[in-house]
Amino acid sequence: MDKRIPLVSVIIPCFNAEKYIRYAVESILNQTYKNIEVIVINDGSNDNTGAILADYESQDGRVIRIENETNCGLIYTLNKGIAIAKGEYIARMDADDISDLSRIEKQLAFFNIYPDTDVLGTGSDYISDDHTIFKNLNPLYCQFETIALSSLFSQPLVHGSILAKANYLKNNQYDTSFKHSEDFELWLRLIHNGAVIRNIPEKLYLYRINNMGVSQLNTLDQIISHNKASKLYLEKTINKKLSEEVIMVLNNNPTSDVSLSSFKEGIKAFKLLFENSKIAESKSFRNRHLFNMHVQMVKSNRKNVFRLLSVVISLIHQPGVFIEFCYLIQRLLYRRSLIFKK
Repeated sequence: MDKRIPLVSVIIPCFNAEKYIRYAVESILNQTYKNIEVIVINDGSNDNTGAILADYESQDGRVIRIENETNCGLIYTLNKGIAIAKGEYIARMDADDISDLSRIEKQLAFFNIYPDTDVLGTGSDYISDDHTIFKNLNPLYCQFETIALSSLFSQPLVHGSILAKANYLKNNQYDTSFKHSEDFELWLRLIHNGAVIRNIPEKLYLYRINNMGVSQLNTLDQIISHNKASKLYLEKTINKKLSEEVIMVLNNNPTSDVSLSSFKEGIKAFKLLFENSKIAESKSFRNRHLFNMHVQMVKSNRKNVFRLLSVVISLIHQPGVFIEFCYLIQRLLYRRSLIFKK
């Protein structure tokens, strides 16, 4: 195969996806970049999904249809698709989403410009059942330096939008012990092992909000699994054990009330993180990105308690202290207020 036009394997797991699967598959088959194989895996559907996929397979030689005899779940199905993939690159695609027709071409062009990139996501829009765009989902972070830090707390990529060097996914399977956050754990593991992850800010993916989607049906389980992954890699990074309550503070996604003492421990954990992290050595990250973000978030925030806290933090002149607080405050302002026990 000519390396100037590498084969891209696109993996589409499908379960009871008859309502949307045609939109997903056709958005891939009609890509401006043509050297693709489309691995569609029917994960034990009991609707018309299998017949639809069989129809595409008979019409286009690039479609490879795989049938799971029973419903094996997303993680098993993804790992199966990765094992089958023959491409130099592997792309993800969800069965109810839609890719911009130039998505793969633009992602490959990015890889050519930045060859040290190993995994690449894109910006996206939220769409409803009737394909109406109702929210922009531009990535918060595009540069690796900021993704490497922010990924310890929040999802750095839109899973279905990613294009990755195949060897990184073949050598790092999705972990079955992180159900509903398997992608988040994988990105953390890859970064921990030296991979470079970036985002293209351009919106090249339509992410459907489906009331019967995995994320919507398993919100609490997803938060718990997310916190579990975050805890694992935060502790590896700062070489310190952290309580689950402190992790809830750091991620700003509490499943119950948290104590003020845990909030204080969260601040200490941030200090350790910056003291141990190479990210903190990046002048552009420290001086420009975080500071500007902090200022904008403070200006736009209406919660007086966090305005006051931000002012107090801004008055701290000890070297190295301001930055640790900035990122925490940014996360607090971005999501929602924590509820403290009295």
